[in-house]
Amino acid sequence: MWDTVNTKDEDKVKVIILEGWCIGFSALGRVEVKSRWEQAGEEKQQDKYGGRLGYSGLENLQFVDQALERYSVLTDQFHALVYIDAEETRFVYEWRLEQEAMLRSTTGNGMTDEQVLRFVDGYYSSYELYSDGLRAGVFLGGEGGGKAQLTMTVGKDRRVKDVKVVDSDKKIH
Repeated sequence: MWDTVNTKDEDKVKVIILEGWCIGFSALGRVEVKSRWEQAGEEKQQDKYGGRLGYSGLENLQFVDQALERYSVLTDQFHALVYIDAEETRFVYEWRLEQEAMLRSTTGNGMTDEQVLRFVDGYYSSYELYSDGLRAGVFLGGEGGGKAQLTMTVGKDRRVKDVKVVDSDKKIH
């Protein structure tokens, strides 16, 4: 059950922390999703491809993209976003494998390595589709100044390698 906040005699909530793999992703639209999917398919046929997008069904990708359109209502309410980005997106496979191995060793439960690979494969194509937009800045081109995004890029060792701030006026600090 959710606690009621912002009652008459209480201070307004100033910070809400949301965590999730798709926070900040913005829908691309059917045409752009199809274009990127086709390009990935071409690269896959030429053995120049290491991602998952080219293996995904177009209908599934467009379903996710359509669902992301509804997320913009939430994202539009943000005044700031902290984005922790992997220096190389494929690190998520190793990180999840490590996490599940630790879980198995401490609790006796967790996904097998094969299950982890299938699990990450299921959402990895979304990183390929939407990470560039998030890296450029969620608030770019939007209405209302004074919004900013802090991006921390982490290496394989999970240590911060780079930090940048992008504000809604397209200024990179």
